[in-house]
Amino acid sequence: MVGDVHAFLTLRLTGRWATSDGSADTLGLFDLRRTAWSPELLALAGLRPEQMPDLVPVGEPIADLLPDVAAGLGLPGPVTLVSGIGDGQAAGLGLGATTPGVAYLNLGTSMVMGVQSADYRWDPAFRTLAGMQPGTYTLETVLNAAAYVATWCREQFGARGLDGLTGPAGAELEAAAAVLPPGAEGLLTVPYWNAAQTPYWDPRARGATVGWHGRHTAAHLYRSILEGVGFELRLHLERLEAVTSEPVRVIRVVGGGGRSPLWTQIVADITGRPVRVCADAEWSAAGAGVLARAYLDRSADAGASGAPGGPAGAPVAVAEPAGRDVLPDPPTVQRYEALAAVHRRIYPALRDLFGDLLEASAEPAESVGPAGPTAAADQG
Repeated sequence: MVGDVHAFLTLRLTGRWATSDGSADTLGLFDLRRTAWSPELLALAGLRPEQMPDLVPVGEPIADLLPDVAAGLGLPGPVTLVSGIGDGQAAGLGLGATTPGVAYLNLGTSMVMGVQSADYRWDPAFRTLAGMQPGTYTLETVLNAAAYVATWCREQFGARGLDGLTGPAGAELEAAAAVLPPGAEGLLTVPYWNAAQTPYWDPRARGATVGWHGRHTAAHLYRSILEGVGFELRLHLERLEAVTSEPVRVIRVVGGGGRSPLWTQIVADITGRPVRVCADAEWSAAGAGVLARAYLDRSADAGASGAPGGPAGAPVAVAEPAGRDVLPDPPTVQRYEALAAVHRRIYPALRDLFGDLLEASAEPAESVGPAGPTAAADQG
């Protein structure tokens, strides 16, 4: 048997080998257009259709929890497990990113931004996933290192708490970076600490900071990292909008980076879009709850009328989420406009150098054995 996490949990919870057609695409064996396992991809992977889990449409019941499982969770009576979606799409659903012009942004360890599309689209500018609602698709951009790079900077270059022992490393960098001008006095960072995904898909890409001079401090580097992630988001937005011809009017932010007033203001100013910060709730869980509630409402309608409830594929109404609005500052937007044009040229200028650097810095094959470098190499 081969399945995704959803299938494994479903098996443990209900005893049924099944998964959602809203999460099965993570295996790379699923035909998104037909919402079915792809015979061609299964054949390439050496798998048979009967090895794969049953597919259940999003929002439809899969099975009841096993009695001992329900009892172990402290849940009374029969409990129905409803087919769900991926965590990113669930967060988008909870945040109301099913509305045209609204994007969800997870500013966490990685940066992930997504929008809903009624049409199947493919482009290097995004990855195409199952949609937040049945019959739709999610177009998602990815930067592998966002808060990861900011945390790295604080830990490497920031002080360790007020007494030198306790408190978060680098907490003082946030305040110091906030008083610096946009552009960190000419310091620009490309935050490819963990390679590049959308739109370049380059595993050899590396981080780069350009423009150092003698006035720069750790706070300048920190601000340039926050801005570098913002410039990447702007690049993602521009490429996404160019492909879809659908503008993003507002960004709804979750994740640890959303708790930084400096970073969210930088995001608003670099993108020129209003940002609603919704970082204090579990939005993936909220999105899953929306699907479960829609199923309960359909079941209640069916019980009251004696007829089947509405279809699971019907649009799910989601209230606009509460949050803190951050508006772009027009003069700062103009300053970032020129800097963004410079920033987007850095990776193309360095792309070939990254590959040469990787090859030049590789360990010689003869000095690395099964247990690592030889004793002679260790001793220099």
